[in-house]
Amino acid sequence: MPRWLTTVLLVAGLLTGAAFLAEPVLLYRRRRAAAGAAGPGMAGPGQGPGSGQGPGFEGQGPGAGRLAPGKARVVLADYDRVVVMHSACDDTVYVLRPPGQDPEAILRAARLVLQEGPYGELADQLGVPAGLPVE
Repeated sequence: MPRWLTTVLLVAGLLTGAAFLAEPVLLYRRRRAAAGAAGPGMAGPGQGPGSGQGPGFEGQGPGAGRLAPGKARVVLADYDRVVVMHSACDDTVYVLRPPGQDPEAILRAARLVLQEGPYGELADQLGVPAGLPVE
């Protein structure tokens, strides 16, 4: 094999190896930067300071996850329809709803999904009594 071909193949192999080794390093730096941007006491990336949209609502705009102060078990976010989900693994309730949606409509949907404890927490966060009559 000619000497120039050996050199070209060696350089190509070294560049390929460097690319494979650089990816985990870049991933680590991105995760560390995202965790640092969240700051202490924050819920995570994308969940910033409050916008004053109502009791227990925090976020930066449409689609931003919102956590009530002191309660990390109910997450509210803007969406085009009402969706209520309950994650059993971390016992968190996720509520996707249109901006300005009536809290009673959210609780009617949540009544189908949630047990009494998380349902009461969601009602408290929305500022509505949990004992609303069923329509």
